[in-house]
Amino acid sequence: MIPSQYVSELLLRHNCLIIPGFGGFVARYAPAKIDWNRGVIAPPSKELLFNSHLIQSDGLFANYLANVRNISFEEAEQLLKELASDWKGQLSEGKRIEIEKVGILYKETSGVIAFEQDRFFNLLLSSFGLKEVTFISEKEEKVTEQPVLKKVDLQEAIEAPEKVVAEEPKELNVIPIGTSIRKGNPVQEVPSDDEKIIPINTKKTKSGFGWKYLAAAAMVPFGFFAYWIPMKTDVLESGKIALADFNPFRTVPESVYSAEKLSDTGVAEELHYDWEELTKDLPREIEVFNYRFNENLYIPVRLIADEKTASTGQTETVVVSPQYSGNYHLIAGCFSSQENAENLVTDLKNKGYAARILDVNKGLHRVTIASFENQSAAATEMNTFSSQGISTWVLKK
Repeated sequence: MIPSQYVSELLLRHNCLIIPGFGGFVARYAPAKIDWNRGVIAPPSKELLFNSHLIQSDGLFANYLANVRNISFEEAEQLLKELASDWKGQLSEGKRIEIEKVGILYKETSGVIAFEQDRFFNLLLSSFGLKEVTFISEKEEKVTEQPVLKKVDLQEAIEAPEKVVAEEPKELNVIPIGTSIRKGNPVQEVPSDDEKIIPINTKKTKSGFGWKYLAAAAMVPFGFFAYWIPMKTDVLESGKIALADFNPFRTVPESVYSAEKLSDTGVAEELHYDWEELTKDLPREIEVFNYRFNENLYIPVRLIADEKTASTGQTETVVVSPQYSGNYHLIAGCFSSQENAENLVTDLKNKGYAARILDVNKGLHRVTIASFENQSAAATEMNTFSSQGISTWVLKK
């Protein structure tokens, strides 16, 4: 037969335990309780309820029994069926089933199975080792002082023993621990004549008297610098603060503008070329010229012939908008060498495409063959270029 201690061992670790075919125990947390009449504080515990409708096995009890007994799961389920049949038989005979550290099961006259939990064992693991704590009630109690003998001389006591009598007992007021002395019911001790009373210094100490003034004084410089630093220094622009910024008497020299002559390097070196000099060596069949504004920006310029000068064979160029515009670009190639990128642009232009160097990204010159306003148009044109043997991909920028 299965020992009943298995039930308590499982209920220590779980809040629900089902005995297949018999019923289940359901636990819930019960907080600490105070019994003012008994003067007892009970620790938190686990309250158990028995439900006879929980008869479907969840495998918890069978799995635990199989591990403890070192048997198979099917054998463990068979043992649980025998346990349920035995307990049902005992209850039908009117017997009580005692489960160790859990409680007692019995059947009432109405036929309902009742359960009474063991109140002397706490199934809550977090309350392990905690016991009930007793405390003194707030009610005042009167204690009668034990009679004492008068102080008399030894010789006098021998000669007249009838003079040695007990003093009258006195009633003392006992105030429990944790209660305060209420006004109108003070407890005082009357010192004897031989006792010397040493007065206690009852002068009130002004604890915390100067701290509020000290805190107020400390807030003055804090408030000053909270205004001074952001308003009188450049900490908000630079994001850095220096020790000299805390000096309110420091004078900052005014910024004076001084004109500097620009060096003849970089972009300015290319600005002195006029348009005729830049385009004089271009072939007549080129329609778009990529003007290099700086090392990262090329401006496409379309070259058109003026009707007035067409008969003379001279070409006048004007700056107009690029042939294609938009944020979706078809990239035909990327080159680390600018010369190779320009060679591809020239080759594509000779074929009739408005190619240009779009930008330089991570050291690569990206050559675009066309730009579009939306992605669908770029994808359609990409298929057209692919049919002509030109491989491209879409870049959104």
